[in-house]
Amino acid sequence: MTIVSDPKQTQQKQSRGAALGKDMATVDREEDSKASTNMCFYEQIVNPCGDWKWGNFKSHCSKEYRTGETCGMKMVFESFHVSENCKYCVKIETKQGRIRKEQDKIKRWKHEGNRRASIEQAQTSIAELEREIWELNAKRESQKHRRYD
Repeated sequence: MTIVSDPKQTQQKQSRGAALGKDMATVDREEDSKASTNMCFYEQIVNPCGDWKWGNFKSHCSKEYRTGETCGMKMVFESFHVSENCKYCVKIETKQGRIRKEQDKIKRWKHEGNRRASIEQAQTSIAELEREIWELNAKRESQKHRRYD
């Protein structure tokens, strides 16, 4: 229900309602139902990892100030579940694959022996990849849109 603190606005509502043969509560309900459609609607793209992002714009609201502008309130028009992971998950999976590859090389070189420099270089590479994964996770957390089930 709309709360009106200004007596002038209350009088205007009462006179509008009286002119239409409606009481104050009916006028409030009608204004509230109009207000609920005063939002801009967008598609929502949901990834399997739980992250989501805003998709294409779908519907303008009546608060639109100029052509091509939106009110800034984003509401979900329709959700689309996609099978691809978000860009951060893809980058993290790629780096984890590179880590597994380096670990396999280290295991092979330890059996061969006399490859100490190569092993150290691979371990340095693994440490760098783990740092990059940590940074990607931190960035993902800071920019995350999470679905609440």
